[in-house]
Amino acid sequence: MKRLLKIGAGLVALLLLAVAAMLFLMDVNRFRPLLEQQLTQALGRGVTIGQIQLALFSGGVSASNLAIAEDAAFGKNPFLAAKSLSIGVDLRALIFDRALHVQSVTLDGADVALLQTAEGQWNFSSLGAAKPAAQAVSDPAPAPAAVETPLDLSVKLVRIQNAHVTLTQGVAKRDFTDVNFELRDFSTTAALPFSLSAAVGGGTVRLTGTAGPISKTDAAETPFDTQVEIKALDLAGAGFTREETGMGGVLSFNGSVNSNGKTAALKGAATVDRLRLSRPGAIASRPVGVNLALVHDLKTRKGNVARSTVKLGSATATISGTYDLSTVSPTVNAALAGPDMPLQELLAFLPVLDVVLPTGAAIEGGTVTMGLAARGTVEHLNTIGSVKIEKAKLSNYDLGSKLRIIQQLAGLPTAAATDIDLAGASFDMGPFGTRLRAIQFVAPSLGRLTGEGTVSPLHELDFRMSAAVKTGGLLAAAIQQRGETTTVPFVIQGTSASPVFKADVKALANEKLQQIIENPEGAAKNAKEILNTAKGIINLFKKAPEKK
Repeated sequence: MKRLLKIGAGLVALLLLAVAAMLFLMDVNRFRPLLEQQLTQALGRGVTIGQIQLALFSGGVSASNLAIAEDAAFGKNPFLAAKSLSIGVDLRALIFDRALHVQSVTLDGADVALLQTAEGQWNFSSLGAAKPAAQAVSDPAPAPAAVETPLDLSVKLVRIQNAHVTLTQGVAKRDFTDVNFELRDFSTTAALPFSLSAAVGGGTVRLTGTAGPISKTDAAETPFDTQVEIKALDLAGAGFTREETGMGGVLSFNGSVNSNGKTAALKGAATVDRLRLSRPGAIASRPVGVNLALVHDLKTRKGNVARSTVKLGSATATISGTYDLSTVSPTVNAALAGPDMPLQELLAFLPVLDVVLPTGAAIEGGTVTMGLAARGTVEHLNTIGSVKIEKAKLSNYDLGSKLRIIQQLAGLPTAAATDIDLAGASFDMGPFGTRLRAIQFVAPSLGRLTGEGTVSPLHELDFRMSAAVKTGGLLAAAIQQRGETTTVPFVIQGTSASPVFKADVKALANEKLQQIIENPEGAAKNAKEILNTAKGIINLFKKAPEKK
């Protein structure tokens, strides 16, 4: 029995030695011309492969310096270049039939260039075309007739590891590193399971789903259905926003993208941390949430945003509109509507919009209703709309004291805080600054303030306002009237952080004198009232100094 075992072991060893000898003696590089020729036919691009060697420990063969040629319309640099290539093969067929049955292909450390023209054409659109789009990037391969052994290119697995992908769309260029791609059960007639992960802008992107069948006319029009996960992607660092705009943020997203090959429908939930909307604006101290639904045209790079929601804390607004990413500077045409939003939630985002409150001032409670429309490029965005605040309180800022000139003229009481029944205006914002019209400010302690004005990009104020107050104080003494409603004109100058309130005494005098002149009573009485009013108003300059 022992002798039989020894004989059996010897035969196995001899067989293994014979197989090893066959493998070492086999010249697998003889398959290279046919492999290049079949890959060229399959991809419609010139393909070159370096020397092929056996890789016994990985169960296949390895090659160096794989290159896939670029579409001639996009230049001469390779579309893909990899330093090493591993090919999984059927070793049994290789040993006994001297046939190369390719089962898997793995590229390591590849450089891939993805390019899209302004017209929407991709450089990979011609992959799979019946004729090569360009010649191979090195010397032509020998004619396949010189190869006497068969080759079967039924690839079940395509894997790209540790790749670097450069994505160029017009002038926008983005780099993706540590790219890993896996495609299974390769077929030109069915949907293919795939996964892709990459590092970009300090964050990661991961896609899992299916793609196919591959379009026979344009590979870029291949339909796909995938789940998308984005973590901590720096929008500015990744090149999705231009540095000169000052816009940026850190994006996280979880959702899906479904494409018919021409348009892609995206749905999901996004969070943007450290949001910044302009160079002078501050960085948001709280994240912004977006439940997004949009349809994107893959060729024109234009899209439509359906009714989506933006969440600023517990404040929710809806957003809809269109965008165009095909131009040097992206353009938008969007509308936002936010009814009855908690004002307290929005205060944290005022610095992001470059809105500055007076130093030390705080707003408590209240609700805000806002509607706006934004049009133009991201650098020169024009926004029009209206805003209304109800039932709020302005604290840590004695508005009555700041309006001291009006306070003394009308005999208003002093208050450490100001209750606001209503504050609203229509506005027009752009690179020129902000213009406010139809301003209404209703406070029980002050009366009704109305007017209009501008805020420059440097936060310089220029407002013409009026306060409708009960006639009293110095004003009653000056014009010898009391108890009636009087309109007191004033101006607001200075800056948003330090506004300066000044009574427009000239306008006040003109208004009162006009009222007297229009009085149908006798001319003598009018003349006397005119003199008394003029004298009283002149005295106001001495008794009611301006307050900053």
